[in-house]
Amino acid sequence: MVNKIALAVGLVLGIIAVVMVNLHVARIKQSQEAVKVVRVTRLLKRGAMPENNLEVVSVPEEFAAGLETAVTDKDIPLVSNRPVNTEVKVGTFLQWAHFEGGGRTSERAIMEVLVKGKRAMAIPVSYTAAVAGWLRPGDYVDVIGTFSTPDRDGNQRTSTMTIQQHTRVLAIAGSTEFAEEAIRGRTGDRRGTDSVVLEVTPREAELFTFAMSQSGSLTLTLRRPDDHAMEEIPKMNWDNFILQRMTSPGR
Repeated sequence: MVNKIALAVGLVLGIIAVVMVNLHVARIKQSQEAVKVVRVTRLLKRGAMPENNLEVVSVPEEFAAGLETAVTDKDIPLVSNRPVNTEVKVGTFLQWAHFEGGGRTSERAIMEVLVKGKRAMAIPVSYTAAVAGWLRPGDYVDVIGTFSTPDRDGNQRTSTMTIQQHTRVLAIAGSTEFAEEAIRGRTGDRRGTDSVVLEVTPREAELFTFAMSQSGSLTLTLRRPDDHAMEEIPKMNWDNFILQRMTSPGR
């Protein structure tokens, strides 16, 4: 009899343990799938800045419909000192429409994708030099520069060199995304562009700034998404060009 009671108690405790584990797993899963949005804790008059009058609220993803344009916890540094364009009552979920211009700004988009420790830097490139409209934000490119510099005798010599390899594209002429038809078919974009925003380290930013000050031209070459190889590429000038032509196969 005692053994039966002990067995029954053990069975009940086992069931309770399983239920508790499942509840714990469910809580973890719910917290991972929650959308963290921002709510106003104090009445904001038009023109006021949210500053510290915000709180983060976790909303289960299944109940987050309609909050697609809400300000999230990651956006707080971007909106704290930005005046609202209308009165926002206490308890209201803060929306991007509450700010001048509305929508998710290009500033926010750049901030979202910029890796910590990196910088966003715009470089001037022509339509052709930007791979004739085939670049997309998120692509990786090599940056090639061509410059004319005086040699020891004062004669101008033209050289081409790879300045940086495997550099991520953050935006094209201010756009951080493309239309659905361009994304689906990855068609070329025939609109002109005069700049591309790249993700660089502070040291690379100095390198590019110096290169752009030399009155040369920059060209981007598009890489495959799975190509991460870094190569030793010698500088090209007329001497190297003629030598490579003479030693190339088939001559």
